[in-house]
Amino acid sequence: MGILYGKYDLLNQMDPLLLGGDMNARFQAAGTVQLKSAPVRFEAGTPNIEGVIGAGRAAEYLMDIGLENIHAYEKELRAYFVEKISKLDNIELYNPDNEYGPVTFNAKGVFAQDAAGYLATRNCAVRSGNHCAKILHEITGTDSTIRASLYFYNTKDEVDRFVEACRDITLENAVGIFF
Repeated sequence: MGILYGKYDLLNQMDPLLLGGDMNARFQAAGTVQLKSAPVRFEAGTPNIEGVIGAGRAAEYLMDIGLENIHAYEKELRAYFVEKISKLDNIELYNPDNEYGPVTFNAKGVFAQDAAGYLATRNCAVRSGNHCAKILHEITGTDSTIRASLYFYNTKDEVDRFVEACRDITLENAVGIFF
């Protein structure tokens, strides 16, 4: 399920990624295809009805909570997370002053992917690597980091559990999980 947003005239000039279903107005055996206008020109195959219904319900759910409430809670939770994790001597934070977004850090002396693997054994989901930011080392001085993302469904108790797991990251226990 995806959403394509654009200017109608430009969308009608674009070629679709896939062909099929109800998107063609006319075609010939020689391969000439005349496509319908947007948005139908991008809808190859059977429409993803359940995806559309699910996306609509998800949007209603978020609107019921209130985007400003989600935004405020995410800001509060991130500040709490940074306050707690910055007290750990074995953790280096790269973006503690950001108000929003993922918290980027490393466990000192431990390769980011090894630390992420250790966190996974403690039921903490993170992303590690260069995060498609090939110039990361020019900004942070390291080639890979760990990224923790928070959202309105996370709690302060989960942050506390995560920080405790980070406290325990050492080279021995992070690398030891693979051997």
